[in-house]
Amino acid sequence: MSRSFVMYGFGEIGRLITRTAIGRGFECVGVIDINPSLTGRDAGEVLGTGEMGVEITGDAEAVIKETSPDVVIHATGSYLDRIYPQLSLCARLGVKLVSTCETLVYPYYRYPTLAEQLDEEARNNNATIIGAGVNPGFLFDYLPAVITASCNEVRAITVTRSLDAARRREAFQRKIGVGMDEESWRKAMAEGAITGHVGYAESAALLTEMLGLTLRTVREKQEPILNQGGRAKGLVGTAEAETKEETRITLRFIAAVNQEDYDEIKIEGEPGVTWRSTGTRGDEATAAIILNTANLITKTDPGLKTLKDIPPLRLQK
Repeated sequence: MSRSFVMYGFGEIGRLITRTAIGRGFECVGVIDINPSLTGRDAGEVLGTGEMGVEITGDAEAVIKETSPDVVIHATGSYLDRIYPQLSLCARLGVKLVSTCETLVYPYYRYPTLAEQLDEEARNNNATIIGAGVNPGFLFDYLPAVITASCNEVRAITVTRSLDAARRREAFQRKIGVGMDEESWRKAMAEGAITGHVGYAESAALLTEMLGLTLRTVREKQEPILNQGGRAKGLVGTAEAETKEETRITLRFIAAVNQEDYDEIKIEGEPGVTWRSTGTRGDEATAAIILNTANLITKTDPGLKTLKDIPPLRLQK
């Protein structure tokens, strides 16, 4: 079944999602972006696929009202407080929306007041809003929860995501501070000029809730990985979480130039289990998860949702 969508945010990820969606049979009926270098241009021209007859515009309200899409796909930022006006508008317009915003995967941890407000706006206007992605949204949370289905008891969960930053886009390398000296790296991280990975705590919160546990504490930390010349070739980040039920959760993110690509989930329990892959292509996987979520939220009740609230994630043509 073909679904119509409006793409809200036409940066690198937004363009990748749009290409993937069109390839899967979705119909792009609108594109929203405020970048002056994009507004007024045909979306297909920007994609390099030929004219689509869809003009990029910064007027989100007008586009959504004119096109009445089945779903809005949103990809403009990582922090809910910075994109709240965009999501609030979509909630008031009564749309179904899937966002790549990392902190929206479990918004009640970092932004409880904003999350409650957005949930109320969505419910009052028959809108559904959800955050999704590969991490957070899958590797650090959803997938480990599914793997525990083979256990009778879980004492600890350790998830490691390791990737070669040299194979990722330049924007990702900048985000983790590749090439910076240690002092500059630490200053940029403290000031928010670079963010590293966003969403450790959100993953821990979503995972514990999916397991029916109560999160007690979570500690996040990121450190540079330096080359022999003293410059950052990436970072290692960790989150240590404990639940009231005394289940321990460790999330470890390693992204560096020439780092081995793999994902690993270790469950300490009865029985224990270890799952390991040769790595997940983050951008492509994010596009897939966003589109698979978009196919599911059309059947979801109104409100601000998390991935535990929708039918099981899967490829759905």
